[in-house]
Amino acid sequence: MGNWHIFRRRDLGLSLANGLLAFFILAAMVALDGGRRMENIALDFCYRLRPPSPPPGDILIVGIDAASFQELKRPWPWPRRWHAQLIRRLTDAGAALIVFDVFFGEPSTQEDDRLLAEAIRDSRGVILARIIEVTQDPQFSRQIVRQPLPEFCAGACDLAVILHTPDPDKVVRRFRLSPAGYETLAEVVVRHFSPEPRLPAKQAGLINFSGPPGHLAALSYHQVLDPHSPLPPGLVQGRIVLVGWMLRQNADPATQADAFLTPFSQPFGGYMSGVEIQGHIIHTLLTGTWGRELGPWGRLAFYFVVLMGVSLFMGCRPPWVCVLGLLGASAGLWFAVWALFCGFRLWIFPMLLNLGFLLACTGKVLLHHLHSLREKRWLRQAFSLYVNPEVVEDLIDHPHRLELGG
Repeated sequence: MGNWHIFRRRDLGLSLANGLLAFFILAAMVALDGGRRMENIALDFCYRLRPPSPPPGDILIVGIDAASFQELKRPWPWPRRWHAQLIRRLTDAGAALIVFDVFFGEPSTQEDDRLLAEAIRDSRGVILARIIEVTQDPQFSRQIVRQPLPEFCAGACDLAVILHTPDPDKVVRRFRLSPAGYETLAEVVVRHFSPEPRLPAKQAGLINFSGPPGHLAALSYHQVLDPHSPLPPGLVQGRIVLVGWMLRQNADPATQADAFLTPFSQPFGGYMSGVEIQGHIIHTLLTGTWGRELGPWGRLAFYFVVLMGVSLFMGCRPPWVCVLGLLGASAGLWFAVWALFCGFRLWIFPMLLNLGFLLACTGKVLLHHLHSLREKRWLRQAFSLYVNPEVVEDLIDHPHRLELGG
């Protein structure tokens, strides 16, 4: 029994050392931001698998879309008197805020600009976009903030920067408030629509997309302008109305304005318009339902605890049990990922941990194999001069039959 306890302690020690090695490999990958692409693929998969929520009742999009170009029969830019008419119709219908995801930085005709400025002033609920232009030079980088025309700014209730923050793979999954020191469109809208509670400064997180492209309630621009087709009662009342470019879901972004990849883009390659993304961010902020992610230290602590637990389980168990344990741990991890993401909007970066499971299991199998080879070599050396070779081979194949002292 004493020898068995010694072997058991040795196996546990080796298994824990093996788990520590796997942890240090994961820690290095976390420090170097390794595995980010695989983590993003897993995150996108969870987004697509999550059941869609009902369309937000406080968001309405007025889309500058193909149907409007076909009906209005005018190329862009459209006469600004049309935008003035749009503002007046939406204001009369009870819109809480009218938000333009369109930049009015250059003058058009004097009359059209006058009509639009008057409509903005009379509405008292129009938020206009300003843009940040970045000049890149080998010697310096400079940001220039471009404002709408002064006559438009004078009547607007506020100005906001239109800014999207794609990940390195060009997919929009996250938002950041005031990333360039200027309030973004979403936070300005939320501040005016729902002043309390105040949003945390510099808040960032995962966008809580309520559904795929086309999920938000929308009207075509020409439908709002049509004098012979009154807006349905209650459709606009009390809502945030976002005016911006809309596009076909599978359009080529190179030929479309304001087209972005989102978690819903794979596997079919669809795109979401910028104004839709802004709508999802606004809804996320209004409801406080942004997703959270484990930070680097939280990830390391989580990985350490789980890997040590898995290593203790492997302990002195045979390889086939370890492999089954690996499969069970992976299945349990993915169930936890699904429950935490859907129920608590928490993302725990499972792909690296799955790699840690694989490293720990592979190390355990290799250690078991090396120990087996060393044990067989010792048996051959110990008994080959005194015992029949056939008996030696039988002992090697069945070492548990060996009893010392008789």
